[in-house]
Amino acid sequence: MDVFRDLRTIGLHVFRRQLSSSAISGLYVRHPFAGRCVLINFSEDIYRQRFTAAHEAGHAILDDGKDVNISFATWDKSGLSEVRANTFASQYLMPPDFLRGIADAHQWSNDKAIELASKLKVSTTTLSYALREAGLIDETTVQRLKAISVPADAKVDAELPASLSAASRSRKLNMLNRGLSTFYVDLCFRAYRQGAVSAGRLAEMLLVSPQDINSVASMYGECMAHGD
Repeated sequence: MDVFRDLRTIGLHVFRRQLSSSAISGLYVRHPFAGRCVLINFSEDIYRQRFTAAHEAGHAILDDGKDVNISFATWDKSGLSEVRANTFASQYLMPPDFLRGIADAHQWSNDKAIELASKLKVSTTTLSYALREAGLIDETTVQRLKAISVPADAKVDAELPASLSAASRSRKLNMLNRGLSTFYVDLCFRAYRQGAVSAGRLAEMLLVSPQDINSVASMYGECMAHGD
């Protein structure tokens, strides 16, 4: 259920960073050297970030001829490219055959919807639309389910697991706010261990001063070479 890991597995470069504009949910860029890159607005709800990531993956796969695509929080529902990316995201996160296979798939109490939305890590609004598209509920039920939500304290970020201590969570949250995922940090330290980059270059890649690199290394269970 780690969408960000899945997208990296298929070759997309995924970055999450707090953006200055709340109007932007995410964007896709086909960089001439780095390749296909996806940027997600980290300031949004984690369930929204997951859907945006899947949505941008849809653009990366289905609109590969485009160099840039920006997805706004409010979007033009007549834009077929956006509709297609939304459909891709919905069916990736909530496959219709899976939904139809749920016990009593035509009967949805509020508690049942919240439980499934929590397991799938999607909003109840997103789930209600998927259920409607799968032919399982009517518009009245859609509106009822949209009015409820998964409690905020029940939402878990795959890159900020509950096992982290409060201090470690705070430090990693700060790193994510700046676009530095655990995947990216691990990649940077691997390059350092293999001698591909110097300690100074490593600090630059991690957006910290050379004086702070040891504390970052400790946070991620890494260590610097003697003298660095």
